Amino acid sequence: MTVGTPHYISPEQARGEKDLDGARFVFAGRDALPPGEGHTVYQGDNPAVVMAQHISEPLPSLAGLSPGLAKVLTRAMTKKREQRYADATEMLEDWTV
Repeated sequence: MTVGTPHYISPEQARGEKDLDGARFVFAGRDALPPGEGHTVYQGDNPAVVMAQHISEPLPSLAGLSPGLAKVLTRAMTKKREQRYADATEMLEDWTV
């Protein structure tokens, strides 16, 4: 069973993994990404399609964002949770460097 909002779910949640950590919440930091006029990053006809995109589709282009924001969002939205920020504090520290 998977719990979460399909547009904001981490890849590991979409796969139904049970061993989740803080990195799944950092993935939600991707909400700062402006994919266009308030749309979510991935679009689909139903929740299953959107969750599949979170698992397998590459991150959309970050062209047009500041280099600092693009760097933070790229790490926050990586598919591999061990490469994501462990928590929001680590994310903020990277942002302010």
